[in-house]
Amino acid sequence: MNKYTWPIVIGIILGSTLSIAYLWQVRRTTPGASGLPTETTSSTPAPTQKLTTWNDQAGFVFQYPDGLSVNKHDEDNENYAHIEFMSKTHPGGLIVWAKDTTAPNVSAWVRSETRFTDAPVLDTVLASQPAKKIMLTSPKRMLIVGTVSEAIVFSVEATLDDSDYWTGVHKTITDSFKFAPLPGEKVSSAPGPSSSQNAAGEEPVDEEEVLE
Repeated sequence: MNKYTWPIVIGIILGSTLSIAYLWQVRRTTPGASGLPTETTSSTPAPTQKLTTWNDQAGFVFQYPDGLSVNKHDEDNENYAHIEFMSKTHPGGLIVWAKDTTAPNVSAWVRSETRFTDAPVLDTVLASQPAKKIMLTSPKRMLIVGTVSEAIVFSVEATLDDSDYWTGVHKTITDSFKFAPLPGEKVSSAPGPSSSQNAAGEEPVDEEEVLE
């Protein structure tokens, strides 16, 4: 071993020692490096959406997100209910309808509506009764759920300009939609037949959204 070898060996050993010491120090000061659980800061949970209850004189009740503007369309003398919901910050809207129909059941109602031709139609429920969910793409993108009871079609129709927002509003309303007794009526005489069978003899849908 010549006179230059020893300094090189010593330099290598010293460098290795310093590297090991540095890595050990970094491991000590790095959070979680010891393998022990470290405290984490959780984000603040999103506030629960505040809902308002709508009780309609046409014999139904539902909930909708607070803050929406509501137009009852009192000028509409043709339909039992024409309730329009709008938002200042979300384009689109939603209307809850109660209209006369000659269709004996919800399937016949769908067939009678020319705007539903060739549109995807799903089986669902509304107010515990057989209902249909229809997706329209033209002339506007819309999501519609409707049922027929006592020769009246009850429908919830959302215009999906802001799809995520109005789909959520639509779900809130349809999930909470229930028939209620009219003023002066007993609970048993609320609009619509019993949950076991509707006026046209259609059995209730057990599965949520079965493609028609």
